[in-house]
Amino acid sequence: MRRCMQRLYRVGYKGFVYTGFGMSGYYGKAFCYARQGEIAQAIDNLKKAIDIAPRLCRTEAKHNPDFDSIRDEEGFRALVEKGECRM
Repeated sequence: MRRCMQRLYRVGYKGFVYTGFGMSGYYGKAFCYARQGEIAQAIDNLKKAIDIAPRLCRTEAKHNPDFDSIRDEEGFRALVEKGECRM
């Protein structure tokens, strides 16, 4: 996880590193965990991000290749394929 967060910082995603909480922090952690194969933690953090910004996070997660490793997981599909998103 630490290596992924350091990479995000190097490429300019400072909000992911310093926010910790909030949509961008949870979303960043979610795709870092997904890339590392830590499915439960990835889904948990993605759920927290979706709770804060549902439409944005669902749309991003559907198309973000960093989630390819968990795309077939039932928990991931349940989060991103929910009905109409609230704003």
